[in-house]
Amino acid sequence: MKLHSPKTLVRAGVALVAAAGLVALVVGVQPAEAAARHVSVSIVGGNAGTLKVTGTGFSKHTTAHVVFEQNGFNGGNLMQDFAVTTDGKGKFTTTQDAYVTSACLVGVSAHDDRGESNGVNLNTTGKGCSGGKLSIVECFPFCNKITIKGSGFTPGADIGVFVDVVFDDGSTFSYSFDTVSCGTLVPGPFPGGDAGKLALPGFACTGANRFDDRFCHAKTITATAFDDVIDYETVAVGGNQRCLP
Repeated sequence: MKLHSPKTLVRAGVALVAAAGLVALVVGVQPAEAAARHVSVSIVGGNAGTLKVTGTGFSKHTTAHVVFEQNGFNGGNLMQDFAVTTDGKGKFTTTQDAYVTSACLVGVSAHDDRGESNGVNLNTTGKGCSGGKLSIVECFPFCNKITIKGSGFTPGADIGVFVDVVFDDGSTFSYSFDTVSCGTLVPGPFPGGDAGKLALPGFACTGANRFDDRFCHAKTITATAFDDVIDYETVAVGGNQRCLP
């Protein structure tokens, strides 16, 4: 076996260090990974029907797409797609009209030719969106009548309502009916008038009645509404029909 002198070993060590430094230098000058695509969103003028979206980290001077989805990001409900143009820094700002629906929740995201951004779930409750709500009107004018009303639902949506009644003796009774939410859904502010109120098909926007003498002995009444357009559910509880028959 051939032995190397200490001087030769030192030279070899220096060469290895130099080579390692060169590799580090080459790695160091590689282009930094582009910033992740990111969006932020805000409500304009206190109106849930108008949203401002700002994006960063997108491809430069290209077309990106901003997507609104009702009842949350990635739900695919009532999707709206808006094309926007990014600037020389990969940024954009856009203001668009959004639907206002039962959930008061808008999922916002964006994508370009390189991929997707983060998703934002924006709660718009109380900012031009009241949300789908049920009310149980009991004992009016008699205890054998239950009226189910609704407000703030997605205009034009079919709303299924299910009612469960528990009586004083522990027995139960259930029934269901189909309603429609009055009004027409359009992007922008929630429509006025009767929009969002529930109506039996072909009838006024005043809810639905059910008569049954057993209701005079109801202990609890639970009503659940389903907005299938955006996969939204809401529940109301009432009971204790203690008015005179």
